[in-house]
Amino acid sequence: MDLVVSHWVADPRPSIMTGLHSRWTRYSTLNAPQGRRCNRLKGNGRRWTFRNAPGNAAGRHGHGLGESNQPFLYFRKRLVAPNRPRDLAAARHRYYDRLAEHFVREIGSGRIRTILEAGCGRGQLTIPLLGKLPTSARMIAVDSSKGPYAGWLNELGATLHGRRLGHRVRVVDSDVRHLEAVDTESVDVVVSNELICDLPRKPQLQKALGEFYRVLRPGGIMVHGEWSSCPTAGPQGLLIRHWPSWTPDHLFVLMRDAGFHSFRVTYFDTTMHLGYENAVGELRTWGWTERLLKRHDRLLKQQGIELPFEHLIRCEKEKHRVE
Repeated sequence: MDLVVSHWVADPRPSIMTGLHSRWTRYSTLNAPQGRRCNRLKGNGRRWTFRNAPGNAAGRHGHGLGESNQPFLYFRKRLVAPNRPRDLAAARHRYYDRLAEHFVREIGSGRIRTILEAGCGRGQLTIPLLGKLPTSARMIAVDSSKGPYAGWLNELGATLHGRRLGHRVRVVDSDVRHLEAVDTESVDVVVSNELICDLPRKPQLQKALGEFYRVLRPGGIMVHGEWSSCPTAGPQGLLIRHWPSWTPDHLFVLMRDAGFHSFRVTYFDTTMHLGYENAVGELRTWGWTERLLKRHDRLLKQQGIELPFEHLIRCEKEKHRVE
């Protein structure tokens, strides 16, 4: 199966809330731009949309990747995982290794004793972060491990044990809005990746930010990564969008109100394109039903899916003032 390199088309209009971890959405068949095929998917209280940009990049530019023997391919900072699970594992490993490097750059070179990762999942970012932080640094990995993420903390625990990293990580089963298991002013850094989209309502995010502020030591650093709310132009293909998309502007206001300062936004411009089998597996983890998958099977076989780029917002907690 040939792969198509995806094309992000910016859409400034607001989208409809899709719910828990349901990624990217917009455009119905009624309001789609002329020449683009759009399909409205509906299920489990969510609204889903595929948008298919015109043309076939693989046919036009000759990037048919289906016959490659490489486990993944790198094209303009796009990691391509064709169809086999091992292809996805290799691409995902490279993706999160690069993302961890970006997080470490944002954290900086100051002394780090304890770092809290909120919404750690099965440890996609946790493991590479541990490899890039000083060996003296300890981590608190927090996740509620519910819904589509059920069992992920157990997977993380098994991975940490197998890699002999358990002594460096304390795993906490908790909602990030209620971090009673973490002491006040006990961590130097708070990080998260693709967590904020699971806090779609303003009060939910405000509560989580209040907890992050509480557990951070004075002068502590917070870095959150989230899929970009405004995809950029590139080669063509299938677009998946999510809402709510907490833009850096939204996050700046809420984080400032929570007491944070010294804001900086950076962009991680590596993404992944998933072939059919890997795309189906990924969509299942987002809560897609078999009915939805069957309905859009042909489109997935033709183009797979591509994940958006990320923006990272960094800020700090104010140091205690000297009287």
